[in-house]
Amino acid sequence: MVRTDDLRFDFHEVRRGSVSVLRQVRACCKAGTLHAVVGPNGAGKSTLLRALAGLDPSTGSILLGEQTLHDAGPEIRARALAWVPQVSSIPEGISVAHSVSLARAFRGESRATVHEMAHRALVRCGIEDLAARTFSTLSAGQRQRAAIARALATEAPVVLLDEPFSALDLRAGLLLDGLLQDLARTGSIVLVVLHDLGHAARIADCIHVLAGGTLVASGPPDEALSAAILTKVWGVHTRSGTPCGPFELAGPP
Repeated sequence: MVRTDDLRFDFHEVRRGSVSVLRQVRACCKAGTLHAVVGPNGAGKSTLLRALAGLDPSTGSILLGEQTLHDAGPEIRARALAWVPQVSSIPEGISVAHSVSLARAFRGESRATVHEMAHRALVRCGIEDLAARTFSTLSAGQRQRAAIARALATEAPVVLLDEPFSALDLRAGLLLDGLLQDLARTGSIVLVVLHDLGHAARIADCIHVLAGGTLVASGPPDEALSAAILTKVWGVHTRSGTPCGPFELAGPP
């Protein structure tokens, strides 16, 4: 198991342009745990991950163990945090293997070492057969898996994924479930934005519920997605008594 320190963040405010999106969001993510970030549209889920990755301006603090990341430079952040956005910005003409290899460019390693780590990441994501393909030839789901392989190649202790399942087929989604759980079991901290509450409850150790730009619940799935929270945040209830649904409208949240 790799040694990963706990991740703690305390955002006083996070802005997107001139808009204040998140306020007073504070949490601790233990090493070796998988965290799902959920909430209605516009709750600030993607913004939270972007703030952790240093892409959106914020006030507050981010600590990985005793190391402060809030004002850290890009190389320090790249060693600590791997970021997988909803839509990849990787150039169309670059090959999958080259893209994944570039994720380790800042380490100053030998070409053989970089190639080996990139290959391992491709194999873990089940896309080693796409290594020579350029991004322009990939489907949306294949691009997403390549972006995830790129994040894995960094070996960063914290992995941030923004709706990574949205373009994946059934098999690829199940493979990613296992991959994220395996990352957590081996000591990493994984934060993933999800819309499917049942999915979040099945795979996550801890769920963080955002609504209206604030954190309204945080804890194990049965606590964070209690009947009261489902009604308050989404305006729904479930006949099964669990966050896995099926859901029915319960009036406006």
